[in-house]
Amino acid sequence: MLEMNALELQTFLAQQLEENPLLEETEESPETGEEELVAEEREEQEESGDDEEDHSRESARPETLAVYLRFQLQMAASGERERSLGEAIISSLDERGYFRGDLAQIAASVGTDPAEASAALALVQSFDPPGVAAGDLRECLLLQLRERSEDTLLGAAYLLGASREGDACVAPAQAVNTLTERVIEGYLDEIHDPKKRRSIARALGCRTAELIEALEQIRLLEPYPGCNFADTPPVFITPDLVVKEEEGRLRAQVNGGFLPHLRLSPSYQRMLTDPEASPFLRKKLTSARWVLRSLEKREETLEKVAAYLVERQQDFLRKGGYYLRPLSLKEASVALGVHESTVSRAMKGKYIDTPRGVFPLRLLLPASLPQKSGPTSENRVKEEIRRIITEEDRSRPLSDEQIATYLVGRGICLARRTVAKYRESLGIPLRGKRKDQWKMPNKKGV
Repeated sequence: MLEMNALELQTFLAQQLEENPLLEETEESPETGEEELVAEEREEQEESGDDEEDHSRESARPETLAVYLRFQLQMAASGERERSLGEAIISSLDERGYFRGDLAQIAASVGTDPAEASAALALVQSFDPPGVAAGDLRECLLLQLRERSEDTLLGAAYLLGASREGDACVAPAQAVNTLTERVIEGYLDEIHDPKKRRSIARALGCRTAELIEALEQIRLLEPYPGCNFADTPPVFITPDLVVKEEEGRLRAQVNGGFLPHLRLSPSYQRMLTDPEASPFLRKKLTSARWVLRSLEKREETLEKVAAYLVERQQDFLRKGGYYLRPLSLKEASVALGVHESTVSRAMKGKYIDTPRGVFPLRLLLPASLPQKSGPTSENRVKEEIRRIITEEDRSRPLSDEQIATYLVGRGICLARRTVAKYRESLGIPLRGKRKDQWKMPNKKGV
């Protein structure tokens, strides 16, 4: 039940009410003080003539894959060129979420080179849903697997120590591989045949049991990440959570207004006091109790996870995308004292109504770049690169290696090629071209 979003839960509970006589809906009044608050809000809307929908109840907007990805692009893109490339890439996705465009043509249409278009594709591939914008099934599964294990892999690689490239240090995360990745990369077309499992296990140097465990991980992945989005009529999104300001802080609370109030039927409970009550009713009683306990547990877990994320993302919710704080699934699970899978299931398919709009809860848990000074976000790293270049000596512009060295001094450890990728995504030219640009005004003045 924890994985269900608002609409799925509403449908499930309606079905339970229809099938289980031990459950009944009650006209339960709001909690103490809530009734007065709702009445006050309605009076304020009537007095102001505000005809807008109550977003704490339901938010309507077209939710196609393209719309969802463009929303994330607006938050993640560092410049107009990266945004234009991202738009072109999103427009080139098919209904399954696979990329079907040509990077060279997209680069030419924006007036840049394929390398920058490739960096924009990597950006879109980092968006939710995991696996989107892959070129084929193999890449789609690998993107999802690496997104799931990103924090673990990067953390392990960083503990192994940093290698050197130029004047910058590089965490060797790419050196860390998993059995599941190797299965996808080399045996994706064969794993459906149980007769081949022993030979595949021998080729991979693992036990058959380990191979079966890897196959179970693959079954959890989504082969077509775009299929959960409709391309036709607008979808009415009922946010599972609502963010409101209380005593100067933004707080999250579960939006329970769309759910029926359930209880055990008193009349049927009286019937169960009879020793001869039918096994059918006793079975339905057990089922009804499970539904009520699960509902309570879902609300408790969902509110706990959302409260943590909203508290950590106060600046983002008030000021915007640059302030989105990097968080890992592991960090959240440790802080909340629950398993990572519990946090992941609590976020799955859930929407939250915030001062910045209605968006997936998952967006409050962005991937991080591990650094000596602590995790940081890609947006912040790009901003640091922009500042370093803005402050450089115009007569002696910095190379990418020198920028990487400056970043190390600020606690950010990146490879030269990563600095180059971020610099290009910002639309900032190479050192030589920047030097020529700085000289142009002087030449005109001579």
